[in-house]
Amino acid sequence: MPRGRVKSTSLVVGTLAPTVTSDSPMITYQQADLDRQAIIQTLGAYTCAWFSGDADTMERCLHPNLTARLLQLAAESRDANGIQTLARSQGIQATLGACTRPMERRSEITILDITGHSASARVILGDWAAHVHLSFTGQQWAIVNILWEWLSPKARRSA
Repeated sequence: MPRGRVKSTSLVVGTLAPTVTSDSPMITYQQADLDRQAIIQTLGAYTCAWFSGDADTMERCLHPNLTARLLQLAAESRDANGIQTLARSQGIQATLGACTRPMERRSEITILDITGHSASARVILGDWAAHVHLSFTGQQWAIVNILWEWLSPKARRSA
């Protein structure tokens, strides 16, 4: 078509989304809210257990196939890529949280995404950030993956 000429088109008015019926498989807002509350409850329990040193409660928040890693600065890391896989010992992690001074025990839970049976969140635990992936196991939301990062002043990157 040459420049400057206007082509007429048909105008379609309406919606392209499928019609939602009572037996539709689409997730309802009510279910999404229940999932959000359950995820916050799981992460809140994990946070409280981390600060109190309660390894048993921490373990109940975790998926059996948990993978936990620690992101380190290249200068501190023995591994070239700066990521160290952590053992599944919740006693060690619970000790770290319990050693946090009471005045520095701040926590902040931010849910980043919920899609179907998976979710991701960021949890600030004092001087640590935990980037968390969760999965719905059919009974509860459980932490499947954690990437820990220490938020020390020298470790913070400028934007």
